[in-house]
Amino acid sequence: MSYPPPQRPPVPGPPSPQSWGYGPPPAEQRSGAAFGVVALIFGILGVVLPFLPVDLAGIRPIIGLAFTVCGLVLGTLGCVGQRRGKGFAAAGIALSLLGLAVAIIMLPQLL
Repeated sequence: MSYPPPQRPPVPGPPSPQSWGYGPPPAEQRSGAAFGVVALIFGILGVVLPFLPVDLAGIRPIIGLAFTVCGLVLGTLGCVGQRRGKGFAAAGIALSLLGLAVAIIMLPQLL
């Protein structure tokens, strides 16, 4: 009668993270609210800057237009995906759209 060969004991290795009590790492982490906050700031600037009582002869609507386009892009990026601060991003988009309307209304004054 033949006996099976003796089995070797397992080789000790580093302990697994589960044995430390931390559990498995999260599958997907949420990004910060930076896009939403910056979109909100750009939206506010796009609405307010064209109305400031400063001598900006000829470039007043263009400044507002630049900030509103940046606010729209950043607000859209802030609303897409697993991010925090989607409310800030939505408010930034709304203010940027308002600033875009203001810039379009003021633009014929340049011509």
